Amino acid sequence: MLNNLFLNLMKNTLIILIIAVLVVGIKTKTYSQKDKNDSLFKEVKMPIDDVTKLITYKNVINIDGITKDSLYRKGLKWFNSYYKNAKNVIKLQNPEEGRIIGKPQFKILNPPDKNGSPSFRGIIYYTITTFYKDGKFKYEITDINLEETSKFPVERWLDKSLKTYTPKYNYFLKQIDDYMKATTQSFENAMKLSTTIKKDEW
Repeated sequence: MLNNLFLNLMKNTLIILIIAVLVVGIKTKTYSQKDKNDSLFKEVKMPIDDVTKLITYKNVINIDGITKDSLYRKGLKWFNSYYKNAKNVIKLQNPEEGRIIGKPQFKILNPPDKNGSPSFRGIIYYTITTFYKDGKFKYEITDINLEETSKFPVERWLDKSLKTYTPKYNYFLKQIDDYMKATTQSFENAMKLSTTIKKDEW
């Protein structure tokens, strides 16, 4: 009799322990997934132009002692080295005005699936305009759109009032922000490189 009671008690205790472990495991997995999503979908502060209300990356940088033509040539060299298909990207070259306009594109991905693999989301295209004057240069990146059958400004991903809004949009915006920051940093670095003129030795 006592043996049976002891066995039943042990069985019940074991069942309770198993249930407790499963509950803790489920909660841990849930919290882990939530933390992961919070990190992936963290809100991104995008630069918005006061006038156009469009996402815009821009800057004006002074470089004393360098002519407009020299800066223009540096800018054109950067376009040709940074973009693999520069001939298709560059839409305007105007050395007289000191202006180059490009319309490049790049791809963005969906958040990783349960196996940790991100999938293709779409193509982002944008306009980059660079300006050159004696002793200074300027760039502006704007008109950023997702390639769709009709124009899809990525500013829609910022609008939380839309019924279709989802925090996942922040995952797309983060990719755009990272890409634009890398692009503008590359351009600035290239423009700031000093030009060394080697003199002929007689």
